[in-house]
Amino acid sequence: MTPAFSKVEIKEPPIEQLTKKKSCLRRACVSCLGCLGVVIIVSLILLKFTLRPKPVEIKDLPSLFAELVPTYDIEGTKLIKLTKGVERNKGAEYAAFLPKLFISPVVLILDRDNDFSSTAKKDNGITEQSLSLARRLVAFMKAPIADHRDVVSIEWEQLDASADFLEEYYRTELKKRNFKIGITSSNKLTRQFTFSKTGIDGLIFIQDDPSTETTDALFLTVTTSLE
Repeated sequence: MTPAFSKVEIKEPPIEQLTKKKSCLRRACVSCLGCLGVVIIVSLILLKFTLRPKPVEIKDLPSLFAELVPTYDIEGTKLIKLTKGVERNKGAEYAAFLPKLFISPVVLILDRDNDFSSTAKKDNGITEQSLSLARRLVAFMKAPIADHRDVVSIEWEQLDASADFLEEYYRTELKKRNFKIGITSSNKLTRQFTFSKTGIDGLIFIQDDPSTETTDALFLTVTTSLE
């Protein structure tokens, strides 16, 4: 005799339930990303105020500085300050450590320039692929997210040279060294302009009260790597 089989009815989940689950998952992901964003912002703000870079007053300019940027009357400077690159944006680097750690797998997966072999032979249980991934992860975590160049600030006061002469001096000397003159602004009491070339950014600021015989102050700020 032919055995009797009972009919089995396979029910698929309603589309509404699937849509609801996807919507819940999407909201959960958005909420997690939102919380992570808030944590990052708060951390950056706190670390910005607790780990501010401390400029150090120095007597002599770094030897490499004079080779990079022209300097007017070095002997007549009133104040020279140096902010080491390792101190700059330290708070931002600390705050970004955990977020970078979280997103590092995604970055490594989406990186199309990787060349590790998925069929590499194992050596003591560690494949060439895993070693390559480890090296890339370390490089990604060590890569700075902020500017870590050194900052040198030089100040002069009560200069005998006129403001016109000082501005023309720096414009001429900077152009001789292939610097590009950037944003320029001026008014009755102050004038300033930026300059830059590969790896170096700077600002000239001149303060001059027309009612006085001398130029009140000259400020030179340069951001570059001195190592």
